[in-house]
Amino acid sequence: MTPGIETYVGVVHPWMCDAMGHLNVRHYVAMFDDASFQLLGRIADPRLTPTLGWAM
Repeated sequence: MTPGIETYVGVVHPWMCDAMGHLNVRHYVAMFDDASFQLLGRIADPRLTPTLGWAM
């Protein structure tokens, strides 16, 4: 099995959580946006991952 691509590592501070202790949606979306930006950059740059992509 091939290892996954790590796209985001972060910390959830208590002020990012709602009254139930769950991560608030607005902060979750921001973290997801950062991770998707990293993933798309990794896929688009053939120097980092030469085995991905079709236009080689």
